[in-house]
Amino acid sequence: MNLTLGNDIAEVTRLCEAIESFCAERNLSTRLCHDLLLILDELVTNVIVHGFSTGVGGRIQVRFELREDNILVEVADDAPAFDPLQKSTPDVSASLEERSIGGLGIHLIRQFSQYMTYCRKDDRNIIELSLKR
Repeated sequence: MNLTLGNDIAEVTRLCEAIESFCAERNLSTRLCHDLLLILDELVTNVIVHGFSTGVGGRIQVRFELREDNILVEVADDAPAFDPLQKSTPDVSASLEERSIGGLGIHLIRQFSQYMTYCRKDDRNIIELSLKR
């Protein structure tokens, strides 16, 4: 499935609806659908909220493909370069008072994914990841 989204937080609803249809049409488990929703909601929301300057248009392309033993996911955007893999892993054992704000979304994506890669190509950020079926 391929979906092109605009740089607008309202597009996350359209993304979630597309994921739910994708999962239902393929009889995927509730758990797998939940994980896919969580990951893509987090990635796309981060791009929209943090990737683009206010008032700047942008495009986010989301592709997910069902394979025999996994789902391959690709999110590509034309926001300024940002490699989420360079973010340090948050100390989840620290108390709430000691933790810095943010960073848990990327950590969760890493935890739910089999792998996650990043590259910058043709002025686009490209994140690829895989979820086990």
